[in-house]
Amino acid sequence: MSSLHPIKNSLLSIEGIIFDLDGTLVDTKKDIADSANKALIDLGLDSVPDEVVHSFVGQGISNLMEGCLGEQRASEVDEAVRLFRKHYEQNLTTFSCLYPGVLDVLTHFKSKKIAVLTNKLEGLSSSILKDLNVLDRFESVWGGDTGPEMKPDPHGIETLLKQMGIEKEKAVLVGDSTVDIQTGKNGGVRTCAVTYGFDIRSKLELAQPDYLIDSMPEMIQLFS
Repeated sequence: MSSLHPIKNSLLSIEGIIFDLDGTLVDTKKDIADSANKALIDLGLDSVPDEVVHSFVGQGISNLMEGCLGEQRASEVDEAVRLFRKHYEQNLTTFSCLYPGVLDVLTHFKSKKIAVLTNKLEGLSSSILKDLNVLDRFESVWGGDTGPEMKPDPHGIETLLKQMGIEKEKAVLVGDSTVDIQTGKNGGVRTCAVTYGFDIRSKLELAQPDYLIDSMPEMIQLFS
């Protein structure tokens, strides 16, 4: 376990947890990369390495496909997004699955208010969670199209906390990217970064989350 700011001799008492989706709760890497590359091929382009696709995950589909297209084909981003969605909607959970320990953590914290805050479209996010039989574990699923702004804007966090009736001091945001960490900071909540997702550990450390963990079950050792 790696905690940047450990709470000595006690667990931090919280009332709510807001989870990111991709790279945090669900390993969606292969399905996203496959769908992005199918879209590129439909456009007559070569596929790109999965790692290249993964580097653009976290700030919405438009950003993802714009990155995969490159500057020379940026004008085709709308069509690329349409094609990506067509392929992805048909393969949301072909390979995607919950990360190890996620179900145990959701069960452990079942008395807490738990929500999802992601830049993935709300409908796709809910469908993935439903396919993986955990949608009913969450009070709400807030997607990139749910409100007027996406992460790292704090609007999503602030609205979710209000809906759940939780003060900022009693909430933690858990995510795998610097976007998540910045979102938590912008929203005034504690941040817990996981190192097994899309962003590498060194990048996460530079963003200075309150906690940094290598596996989801380590949350049980930090919060109560």
